[in-house]
Amino acid sequence: LPLFLSIIILGMDLGGEAVVLIQAIDEFYSTTDQSRRLALNEYLCNFKNNWDCHVTIQGCFLLLSRHNSPNVQYFGALSLYDTIKHRWEDILDKPELLGTLKSFLINALTEGASVQSQSLTNKLSSSLALLALYCIPDVWNSPVQDLTTLWAATPELLLRVLAELAAEFPNVHMPLTQRSILKTELHRVSEDMIKILTTVLQSAADSAPSLLNAAVECVEQWLRLPGSNLKQWTPLLSHVFGAVCDDSTALTNLLTILGANDELVNEEQLVHDVLQYVCGTLAQKVMGELSRDALSEEMTALAAATCSLSERVVPVLVRSSMRGSTQLVEELTSFFASLSSIPGRYPMDEAVSEIPHIFFSSLREEVCSAKTEDRDKLMSALRSPFEKVLVGAVNKLMYAPNEVREEMNEEEKESFENYRSNRMECGVNSFLMLGQSALVYLNGRCYGASEETGGDKESAINLMESCLYNWEQIADYLGEENQTEIVNLVQVTSKMFTSGASSVEEWRIANTLMRLIFAISHLVSGHEQATSLELECIQMVLNQLEVKAVTGEALNTLIKLIEDRPEWLKERGYSDDLIARCSSLFQNESLPQKHRLAALKAIGISLSLREPTEIMEILRAPLELYLAGVEGQTTNAGDEVRKKFQIGIFSTLFSSLHTKSRPDAEAVVLLLRLANPLLVGILERNPTPIIAERALDALRNACITIPSSRISEFFLPLKKAVGLSLTIHPNAACNLAKTLVFSAASVLKGEMGETVEEWVGIFEMNYPSEGVEEWIGLMTQILKKEWKLLDAPERALNIISSAVNLSTQALSSSEDPNVVKCSSQLLATIVSNVLSRGHELGRKILEQKILLIVQIVFRRIQIELMRQTIESLADVLFFFMQAFTTETRNVLNGEENGTTPMVSALFREIGNQRNFKTMTLRLNMAARKDCA
Repeated sequence: LPLFLSIIILGMDLGGEAVVLIQAIDEFYSTTDQSRRLALNEYLCNFKNNWDCHVTIQGCFLLLSRHNSPNVQYFGALSLYDTIKHRWEDILDKPELLGTLKSFLINALTEGASVQSQSLTNKLSSSLALLALYCIPDVWNSPVQDLTTLWAATPELLLRVLAELAAEFPNVHMPLTQRSILKTELHRVSEDMIKILTTVLQSAADSAPSLLNAAVECVEQWLRLPGSNLKQWTPLLSHVFGAVCDDSTALTNLLTILGANDELVNEEQLVHDVLQYVCGTLAQKVMGELSRDALSEEMTALAAATCSLSERVVPVLVRSSMRGSTQLVEELTSFFASLSSIPGRYPMDEAVSEIPHIFFSSLREEVCSAKTEDRDKLMSALRSPFEKVLVGAVNKLMYAPNEVREEMNEEEKESFENYRSNRMECGVNSFLMLGQSALVYLNGRCYGASEETGGDKESAINLMESCLYNWEQIADYLGEENQTEIVNLVQVTSKMFTSGASSVEEWRIANTLMRLIFAISHLVSGHEQATSLELECIQMVLNQLEVKAVTGEALNTLIKLIEDRPEWLKERGYSDDLIARCSSLFQNESLPQKHRLAALKAIGISLSLREPTEIMEILRAPLELYLAGVEGQTTNAGDEVRKKFQIGIFSTLFSSLHTKSRPDAEAVVLLLRLANPLLVGILERNPTPIIAERALDALRNACITIPSSRISEFFLPLKKAVGLSLTIHPNAACNLAKTLVFSAASVLKGEMGETVEEWVGIFEMNYPSEGVEEWIGLMTQILKKEWKLLDAPERALNIISSAVNLSTQALSSSEDPNVVKCSSQLLATIVSNVLSRGHELGRKILEQKILLIVQIVFRRIQIELMRQTIESLADVLFFFMQAFTTETRNVLNGEENGTTPMVSALFREIGNQRNFKTMTLRLNMAARKDCA
């Protein structure tokens, strides 16, 4: 209908308001006055949202007049779209308004599509499509057929509106049932859509580019429709790919849509056809374009979409290749191998080589998990592509020369580091597909790096570093069958790295070498020539030990090589040299403290094979020097740093001096005699939290190491250390307490029992406290593993009573889920031990506290809890219902919800603990639903 007739049919006249509206829109888009713009925005939003629906629509009709400015027209189209989207029910309630709106939109598109702006046409197309979706099927049951008949002579307009039908479906807001009916109707008319699109695409050679674009976009939108039947659309896709072969953006969109479709993996023929297209047409296009512009954003996006789709269909591709020819998987993998090896430095010269790395990993996983016969077939077929992947992994992960890196900005440097991390699997994938030959290749390039780079030292080092980096990633997958190449690697590198690194690139390769030696150390130590290989590795480490940029990695690797105390370490020549070098590092105050303590750990490991008296004689001088003032007050940050280091000396030596060959731990005992008064003295002077925790951790390290037979000498000071800290530093104190209990319980049962009695009394007296979770956790572990400490009746009475009181207090008052969980576990541990051990005194204590326990447990069970907590509380309730049935029933009778059928069902299950837990979980769910 013409505009004026549409307004007449609506029976409305906006009068002067129309002029105000138009002026407001023009001013809104032109004004720079922020306050005025806000006022205009409020007025225009009011027009869209709050005017009567038919008045807003009338206003939109007026705004869409061609006499108005483009801004006014577009605002009118936008407002009309929003009105349909948010007020569709009002429109459908007025058939006359609906008919006028439908006619207006069709007319506006028919007459205006060729003259109005594309953005205006698009918004009107969306509006008509959205209106049609709300009308399907009852009000407008065949919009596709009707519009096809109407616009048969203007197929481009038809296709753009039909594309919007599918595109607008996600924007439809209606009840789920109605939405489901709508989706079914759209799927039903898909056949009609396919016929229309096939007709257009079959005559692509004679069609205007804009018509082909409209057809392709229509296909894309209908494929995006949730639940679209991919098989139904498959015959059309060959025409679509033909139509877009020169349009990279359209190809990217199409591959992205197909890759995201859940049905793709079920359509083997379609997968085959698409990948054939990728290998036959698209690969050549991508590589050709990238050879001219390796940073092309279009090609990067297209390559990413291709890889993403291919990753999804790897299982389909592999299954197909197992049954028949491997040509397709070979060609596809070769394409991606070429992509990953494209010339140029990432990210300055190219941006695509990292894209295929997930495809390679997925393909490798699928192939390696296949049956032996199929696996061998595919590995043989894919050998050449994965050899290329390995070559690319070495070439592309090389660092650029320093002169190039100096020109890189920080973002580019960070991007390259991320690139190396993302592509680290490429070497692994190649090794798992190629086997030993991958290691031969890496060793060969490493050994021949100087010749390959024409004697350029910097380039040779960077090439070797890349080879070693790939070796490092492969290390976790190596086995005894690879020891030949491991030996070759050690021998090659030991000849190359005979002195300390002295430049940036040398520091870098030295750190990589240290990490690699660390990673293969277990295979080196298991070799028949272990001693000679280990000594070669040790020498390489010692060569780098004093290079500050490498010291950290070198120390980690050194400790790894000697931590199992190899036989050669017993020889004074080797260990003396190692101790001397590490002593120099330990005394170097310019090094980070963690490096100095790592050096001390290596010293401790080396000394652990000597006699205890000799150990202490060697350590006496450095200990006296570095422990001076350890008992002093901590008055500033510098004091705290120094004291952390001093305490770290003890912690490090306690752990490193212990060796299985000396079960008496005499050296640790001697050291603890020196350390105990110092560490306990620190705790007595109310240190900072970090110092207290370090001191407690140091004592715990000693306690772990000392055998139970020697613990009695240190029991009282260790007990004192715990007592000083339980309420102030609960986490570290409870860790020490737990270790002390497990070490001393068997030899000092009486003393340990009294101590536990004291501790639980402290916990009960100091509740509530921030340390309650640690306290309750400690008591749970003690009662679970050392119940024998409760052999004295009075002690058992006190410990059980206090533990029950502590846990019930926490259960009744804490809002912390972890505290509630720990409390429930403590109660469950008590009732479990009382029941399983027939502990009569414990049973009497629980009987006396039945009212308290049952009330709190039952009330807790009825609120939201972790499943683990509910199950623990169920164990407690089960015990009371089974052991004290009448008394428990009486308690529950006085509770809200205590007489429900579900509670009665619990009593019926007191013969089956598993069913009882299930019923308790149901009770919890039902109670929470009632509360909601």
